[in-house]
Amino acid sequence: MAALLRPLPCRAAPDHFLETASETWEDRGSFRNHLYFDLSQSDTTKPFEAKDVIIAGNEIELHFSHSAPPEVSWTPYSVPLRADGNWMQAGTDEPATPEQLETVLTHLDKLWIRGEFRTGEDVGGIDNIMIR
Repeated sequence: MAALLRPLPCRAAPDHFLETASETWEDRGSFRNHLYFDLSQSDTTKPFEAKDVIIAGNEIELHFSHSAPPEVSWTPYSVPLRADGNWMQAGTDEPATPEQLETVLTHLDKLWIRGEFRTGEDVGGIDNIMIR
């Protein structure tokens, strides 16, 4: 699935692109290996740290951080959907257990992909969102 999404304003966190879970997660009972997407931004100066992907379900929230922000050209990302894939528990920053990740993916109701990587005016983009 390819989609350009609008940023979802967040008061206490950077803007995230909101992908409605039902649009991306076509078969909740069948676990996929990776979340894929492409990001771009119009300016790479003045970066800041934040959680890059947030997923939640059944009152559990997990987050994932990339190793590098996107470039001004489209930058592909692959996020592993397994417990050894650097998923962390929200609020504790402890590694997610296999059971927590399975619970979230089985009951997925939130998928946020970070869309703001710098302080100041810029334009961010997202495309080619897939779970497979």
